[in-house]
Amino acid sequence: MAHSYVLIHLRDEDDSDELGALTAELDGSLYLVAFTGQSSAAEFVELRADLFGDDEVGGFIVDGETLLDYIAEGYGLLLNADLKSMCRVDSELVSDVLDELNLD
Repeated sequence: MAHSYVLIHLRDEDDSDELGALTAELDGSLYLVAFTGQSSAAEFVELRADLFGDDEVGGFIVDGETLLDYIAEGYGLLLNADLKSMCRVDSELVSDVLDELNLD
């Protein structure tokens, strides 16, 4: 929980000032996409330039507990997407962690 994570932010399509974090679908499951450092996030953006086009890509850093707040119900966590260090945490495990920490 003490580690910090980088989330890539996306603007809502309705042009409001609210920011959302990047999510992905993998093998039929939904995930919040997070990175274990700024260099990992930058590497992902370079690898997946097709996703972002010419748009400027931004991100923000959160601590572990705040990261859990960003995971919507039914979502897992995808760390370092598309990188050698990629790790998937399924939604059931995320739910168990939230229950254990009384953060749901």
